[in-house]
Amino acid sequence: MAVCGRKKAGVMSARAKIELNACNRQKLDDTGRVQVFTHYAGSLMPVRDVRRETEPHIEASASNYVKRCAHGDYRSFCHSPSRYLFLATSCLNRAAGQGGFRGKRFIVGYIRRILCIASQDRWSVFGKVHIVPFHPALEYSKLGFGIRKQRLDEAESRRLLRLLNARSNLRDKCVREMLRIEEREHAQGHAVIADHACMDKKGECVLEDKCLRKRFARTKR
Repeated sequence: MAVCGRKKAGVMSARAKIELNACNRQKLDDTGRVQVFTHYAGSLMPVRDVRRETEPHIEASASNYVKRCAHGDYRSFCHSPSRYLFLATSCLNRAAGQGGFRGKRFIVGYIRRILCIASQDRWSVFGKVHIVPFHPALEYSKLGFGIRKQRLDEAESRRLLRLLNARSNLRDKCVREMLRIEEREHAQGHAVIADHACMDKKGECVLEDKCLRKRFARTKR
């Protein structure tokens, strides 16, 4: 999969190509980083707030892909040998966990890095996505994590992977949930960020063939 370049918006400089190729050639280890996103309060599932955020862009198996959310963090991650980008969010749903999850932060999945992508104004991570439901065992206080936890050593990463991989991957269900939420928001007269930010709509998507949005739209017809 050759996506190691700037999206169709422009041409990478020779220096940027060397930098990116070095990141993608390095040997990876099992350390990890944590990236936090905002939960959509109307869902029991760990999906992003589609009204305001495009990341993590799990429908295309990527993060920081459509809109830059933490450029320095992703550039640093790509320059590091870390293999895992762990996804975290604070549950905002009143009913989740019979009301006991609201306001608590959870690890809800990871992206197992395959490669990094450089574009005009951001670094993105592409890889294998695994998403799980909110679960007490993955709540920050149970994991012994402070709210500012960002970097994980190999022992911490492997512990999280055992907990996450013991649960079914909800990625497809979460993408379908986001599409349902977008339809509901449209029906209520609200705009969602995908209306104008989708890379495919702008003709700039290099992950178009990986994106579940089109696949699910076709099966819906």
